[in-house]
Amino acid sequence: MQLAAAVRRWGQPVGVEQARGEWSQLVGAAEGRDDAKPTATLLTCGDGQQLAWAVLVPLAELYEPQTWLQVVPVSKARAELGDHVRAVQSGSPRILERHHRAVAALMCADRVITAAPGEYLDVEELIRAGATVTLTHDPGTPHSNDPAFPDPGEPEFVLARATDPTGGLIGEGTGDTVADAFANLRRKSTEPPVQYSTESPPF
Repeated sequence: MQLAAAVRRWGQPVGVEQARGEWSQLVGAAEGRDDAKPTATLLTCGDGQQLAWAVLVPLAELYEPQTWLQVVPVSKARAELGDHVRAVQSGSPRILERHHRAVAALMCADRVITAAPGEYLDVEELIRAGATVTLTHDPGTPHSNDPAFPDPGEPEFVLARATDPTGGLIGEGTGDTVADAFANLRRKSTEPPVQYSTESPPF
């Protein structure tokens, strides 16, 4: 996603130096602190050809298992914010944690999808946002009338898979026809926030 498109979507970006000074408020906004609606913030680092940008987002925007992603303490992310913005622009998201609890994430702008986990996805909107939707036909398996080994078989179906520009899975849908698969395309549900125990396991 070009920066101009990102600005149209999330508003004027906040540079990393300013973001460091407002870090607690920005992370709190993504977290939805004080029962407020979680809010994403566009962050930029550098200038000219070295300009990089990423989005500070609520955890609900993640669609990979959180156990796969790098975890960074909120305070450390603040000190290394420029490095993390550059890293996530072309790589995996970073999970931000406070007191061993995941609270927000840094993501590449191309990977942020507006639909919540489990919601239906609009194929046209996905394509316009740079995603790829592929269709696969599964012929199923024939049923067996053998009384010794009865097998009801599996029906044929069409699978629609939506992936972001980096290849990350956004969601899937299945149906008897292409239209049904598109209509059933849902964003992949995510795992609950990662919880890290500070207590020793009982023996």
